[in-house]
Amino acid sequence: RRAGDCEDIAIVKMQLLATQGVSREDMQLVIARDLVRGADHAVLVVTLEGQSWLLDNATDQILDASLSYDYRPVLSFSADNKWIHGY
Repeated sequence: RRAGDCEDIAIVKMQLLATQGVSREDMQLVIARDLVRGADHAVLVVTLEGQSWLLDNATDQILDASLSYDYRPVLSFSADNKWIHGY
């Protein structure tokens, strides 16, 4: 339908990367609070060769996940772990 919210897009990115050989253990779906917009937002964090990258549907750029980008993580999920960061 060419429609979906940020969670749908992050999940699709995760599925596509998995089909290309990226390990699911190296991907985290992160639900974060966008401190600028005052809303919750989902992004995908992918770790490759020790570097973590942030894939965010709000931009076409691949971002360094070590920077905050005005997001505060609330929940994170990977294939083998889950984290509650707080709110």
